[in-house]
Amino acid sequence: MRALALVPLGLLVLLQPIPAGSQYLYLDTNGDGVHDSNDQLAASGPTSVDIWIVTDRNRDGLPVVCDDAADVAAGMTINSYTIVLHSAGGDVKWGPMDNRLPFSGRPACFASYEDTTEASYYHNGWGYRDLFPPGKYRVATLTVEVMSGAPSLFIEPYMPRRPVLLTQFGTQCMAKDGDNTYKLGYDWFDADGLGPMQAEAGGPYHVQAGRTLRVYAGNSRNAYGQVLAYRWDFGDGATAGTPSAEHVYAEPGDYTLILSAESASETDTDTTTVHVVAAQAPIASFFASPSVGYVGIAISFNGTTSYDPDGDPLTYEWNFGDGYGAAGPSHLSHTYAHAGDFTVQLTVSDGLASDTTMRRMTVEAEAHPPVAVTGGPYAGIVGRTIFFDGSRSSDPDGDRLEYSWTFGDQVSGSGSVAGHAYSQAGIYTVRLTVKDGGLTRSALTNATITESLPARAFADAPVVIGGGAPWTLHIEATSGSFRIEGVDPLLITLSAHGAGPAEEINSAEAAMITEDSDGNQVPELTMTFTAEELALLLGGVERPATVAVTVRGGFFGGGFFTASMQVVVQSPESANAFLPLRISPNPFNPEAVVTFSTSKPGPVRAHLFDVRGRMVRRVLDDPSLPAGRHVLTLEARGQAGMALASGVYFFRLDGPDGVTTKRVAVAK
Repeated sequence: MRALALVPLGLLVLLQPIPAGSQYLYLDTNGDGVHDSNDQLAASGPTSVDIWIVTDRNRDGLPVVCDDAADVAAGMTINSYTIVLHSAGGDVKWGPMDNRLPFSGRPACFASYEDTTEASYYHNGWGYRDLFPPGKYRVATLTVEVMSGAPSLFIEPYMPRRPVLLTQFGTQCMAKDGDNTYKLGYDWFDADGLGPMQAEAGGPYHVQAGRTLRVYAGNSRNAYGQVLAYRWDFGDGATAGTPSAEHVYAEPGDYTLILSAESASETDTDTTTVHVVAAQAPIASFFASPSVGYVGIAISFNGTTSYDPDGDPLTYEWNFGDGYGAAGPSHLSHTYAHAGDFTVQLTVSDGLASDTTMRRMTVEAEAHPPVAVTGGPYAGIVGRTIFFDGSRSSDPDGDRLEYSWTFGDQVSGSGSVAGHAYSQAGIYTVRLTVKDGGLTRSALTNATITESLPARAFADAPVVIGGGAPWTLHIEATSGSFRIEGVDPLLITLSAHGAGPAEEINSAEAAMITEDSDGNQVPELTMTFTAEELALLLGGVERPATVAVTVRGGFFGGGFFTASMQVVVQSPESANAFLPLRISPNPFNPEAVVTFSTSKPGPVRAHLFDVRGRMVRRVLDDPSLPAGRHVLTLEARGQAGMALASGVYFFRLDGPDGVTTKRVAVAK
């Protein structure tokens, strides 16, 4: 279906219907241009239904003029139309629908796919700039095919699912709304459909014995718009003769409800069922807060836990046992004037049945205030939730407590344990208030919030700009300030000021590993930055250079850590001389990779020692190793090939650039 492309006069301003009258819209199936009893839907196969609009007279032949006197001379023109059809008594297949108004150009279609494919309703229409004079017009031809039953087609003022879709036509006359659009059931009423009368009783119905059943016959129709008379038979001897009727069944059971509808020329009946069940009594229930009352302090009584199994609304009547009572609200309060034990009674009713519940209320002369315990003091970081625990608060009388918190930043919370995340660093005063139903007490504590947690950052090698190789960085928590497993790898950035076109970059990859590359027995987070991003951050400095950088990372639970470090920035030709000794993985088993570099040729020896200083393996003994980068394999075996016991060892490298020792561990 084509989308709306043009704006015909009037038809696009759709307002709410009001009564008026004139014009005539009808359906014709035998092609004679008139509507009579010969116009019927074929019982099988498609039927071509012509849609006619008469703009210069109504169904009775009386002439039609514009409602606005200023438009009388112009007459009831037409330049667009939309039609809403309804199939009742059976199913049909709609369409296609072809426009028949001889527009001078390509008309705009006003229907969507859903409008023309709904099971029982159909909406369509077209419009253009042309103004056709008053007269009789075959505006469209619609193909309709009966799929089941003996359906009738009714012309509806609007589509129930989408009330803005109307039966109407555009004209240069102002119309009642002043929108140049005449609407069925609003500006006129004469419309004839097709097929036999359809009585519609609705249902099936479900009702409780003793409750009022309301039925409505207004969906019953005669295709010619004639006035209908109705008669209801409720199946228990009762009848009614109005379109809308009410009835109360005295006993549960299944009943047959029959609606008879009659016009001047037709009659029809529709049958449905009424299932009547016995009404169930409501259940009364309430609670009091506090559970023990005190003289002069209001007690809250809450009956909202009462309910009706049938879902009926309830009324409430209270008796407080001290000569006072109340009716109406489900939730109220009462103050006792003297101490003692009182029987509180609540009666609820659904209009047919009622239920009463009672409980004893003890009222004492003197109340004991609750004790508020805040926990803390608390510490945290910006953006990470802190859980404030007031669960150690108590009440000497055993009353149930209500908890309310103020966190010192104009935010409040509730519950014995309340979570809150601060947006700024600072020291905040936190107040907990507990209430036992009558008395309240408060306590204070502090929450110290910092911008971020401390961390240590270090690298195994300088940053090489222009070499195309990525750069690896390690992060450790300082003094156990956080767990590496809680770091979100997607929130890690590296920043430097004035060292390149960009002041911040993201890591290409981050992974939690168990190796301890610097041998301090602290787990590390290893990050990799690409050569391209490193050039954006650090490529603007003259090399070699040392640049201060900041590492910032976030946690899955909110908040951040920060670490500062000095980074050596090199060009490719001088990078080899700055590769330190590295052993990875560490701990290792069965082997690790050792990488190092030498700035000049010479003898290089590497040995592995245990913690008592005894050599357990000769790893390398080269009398003349050339300058450059070197890679060794370190196996977890002794000199004789036996597997080394798990534990701590020391790797010693002796070369032309000096002696370097690194602690390593052999894992189980």
